[in-house]
Amino acid sequence: MDLAPAIPIEIVFFCIHSLKDKDMIKKCRPLFHREFKEISTLIGQINWIQENCGIISKIKIGEILGISRFHVNSIQKNPMYVPQEYNKNNTRVLRNSNLSTEQEDKILDEIKAKQNDNDCMTPLMVRKFAQKVVYELSGFNKTFDRCWWKRFLARHHKSISVRNITLIEAKRASVTQDSIREFFSKIEGLLQLNISPKLFINMDETGCVSKPDKNIKMKCVVHLDSRVFPRKKENTDYRHISLISAITLDGESLKPMVIVPRKRYEKEIEKERWYSSMEYSFSESGYNTIKNMHEWVINVFAPYVLSIREEVGQPDAPCILIMDNMTAHGNSDVMNLFNNIGKVYVVFLPPHSSHFMQELDLLFFGVFKKFYKSLRSEDPSDSLVGKLSNIHKALYYASYFSTIQKSFRRAGFSLILNRDGNFSIQILKEKLEKIIKQGTE
Repeated sequence: MDLAPAIPIEIVFFCIHSLKDKDMIKKCRPLFHREFKEISTLIGQINWIQENCGIISKIKIGEILGISRFHVNSIQKNPMYVPQEYNKNNTRVLRNSNLSTEQEDKILDEIKAKQNDNDCMTPLMVRKFAQKVVYELSGFNKTFDRCWWKRFLARHHKSISVRNITLIEAKRASVTQDSIREFFSKIEGLLQLNISPKLFINMDETGCVSKPDKNIKMKCVVHLDSRVFPRKKENTDYRHISLISAITLDGESLKPMVIVPRKRYEKEIEKERWYSSMEYSFSESGYNTIKNMHEWVINVFAPYVLSIREEVGQPDAPCILIMDNMTAHGNSDVMNLFNNIGKVYVVFLPPHSSHFMQELDLLFFGVFKKFYKSLRSEDPSDSLVGKLSNIHKALYYASYFSTIQKSFRRAGFSLILNRDGNFSIQILKEKLEKIIKQGTE
């Protein structure tokens, strides 16, 4: 009978990288030498580790080779001993998972299906699904620990891997190319009306209390055969103060509106020097509602549009307003208010595309949140005055001309200086193709 064959070097390397003890990883550096890679027997690998890697316990040797301490002892006593976990073809040497090939294929299919649904599974979710698979077939409630997961990942390292994935809000999935092209086609048609950059506007709202899961990364399982870019949905949301902002391609920002979850706040803030620089509205949850949209259109948007029309000497100058299709934005009563202003063309973004197509989301809100967070760290007061003061300061830093211009440029729009000295709006074709690729990859 031949000696037990050596464990494949790629499995050894995977086990080494799975170790949590940094000192142990340093001790394993000699294993990357050519001499170790050429060893053909398992007993030879064990002896080489003991001779060249310092003092290492049999438990650690087992962890490095992906076998148990029991098997290390058995092989040292009998070099011809072949663990039951060995595959006859010597392509898999880690311990048996106690699952059939059919069951493991079912787990792999679920990992791929979740990724295709833009909601990758975490290692814990894979373990729980494995438990569910066994229970459905046998009725036994078997627990799968981290050791099982490491062995499962090693067995299928050519099919799956673990990566850090940024969480996205639920439903922010891929958008079709047709919907993106249709959006830009509408804009291109409206630009024939000779739209002034001052009346090319993007409006949106954002929360001023950070979500714990916002834009953080989480280790998730990725199926390497899936063509869908790996994403993970966040599921955390909290009540907060909302800020309604609007910016123009001319590099200006409209008067901001703050939605507060308190009915009585005027006496507390009316003496502050920044009080008149913002509009205020009430909502129980602090979120934008149809009522708040009514107030924004009447108190912020309409006065701005009418003032620009008077400034350019065109009382019927057309205006483009880009918004996402939130319910409060497209409400019939709100649309009637736009119609009353006259020649306001509302263009809605494709569903779930604002994170890569909306001007405010692409840069402006990011700069605002960065400064707001830094101001909150200096003054963590939870009073309404303190929060509104920080919002006002952060908006000042975010409202620079260059920041607003870059926001529109990232969304595919730019200003071109004509020969007559006037500016015209241009759709950047290279940006359009990049946006389509980002939304549908």
